[in-house]
Amino acid sequence: DVGDAFKLIAEKGYRFVSRADGSGTNLVEKAIWGETDPRGQPWYSETGQGMGLTLQVAAEKRAFTLAEYGTYLTLQPTLALVDAHVSGQGLVNPYRAMAVKGSPVQADGVSLVEWLASEQGRNALIRINQELFGEVVFVPADS
Repeated sequence: DVGDAFKLIAEKGYRFVSRADGSGTNLVEKAIWGETDPRGQPWYSETGQGMGLTLQVAAEKRAFTLAEYGTYLTLQPTLALVDAHVSGQGLVNPYRAMAVKGSPVQADGVSLVEWLASEQGRNALIRINQELFGEVVFVPADS
């Protein structure tokens, strides 16, 4: 469980690298830490950067981090990291496609969103997940 894993990291003082960038992943991390504020602890560091750089820093420091799985899988061949693959509430990372109303390309945006929601679009997402990651990481929602 991710909550138990974070508790163990804090108790043992294992190195942990945070994005600390205000992203959705960072907000989930803060929620997992809960009342524990690891900032200022010698084992805790912040990058203030995106997922890719944070994964690189975690690998260099031989540290734990909370990562978006698709980015981890993309960079995994170049990094000395092991997937701890914990589970727990709040670890779902939904992505949304929206067309911007009033945009000069609104019609194209609507067409893209409609295609992504179609059976053909959902099948394409599953296929590209398999090609890129060997598994379905981004699960298309039913329309």
